[in-house]
Amino acid sequence: MEFAKLTKQMLETFKKKNADYGDSTTQTFKEFGLTSYAIRLNDKLNRIKSFCKKGGLEVKDESCIDTLMDMASYCLLAVMDIKNQKE
Repeated sequence: MEFAKLTKQMLETFKKKNADYGDSTTQTFKEFGLTSYAIRLNDKLNRIKSFCKKGGLEVKDESCIDTLMDMASYCLLAVMDIKNQKE
């Protein structure tokens, strides 16, 4: 799968989650700074570690790939919030 296709898929997932959760990540960033993203990314990293140790995830609706895509999205959201904060 190519990079452009994955980023398009990530954007579609982001739009759906944003409709459900709103801008909660940005609001949390405004309150706690970059630490808020570090915590979210650490939670996702722990999920990946669990996957590696157990060979699967307990959450049936989320695959290892979903978790990695979420991590990539959080990284981009963090970059956006940092850049917006400087403006």
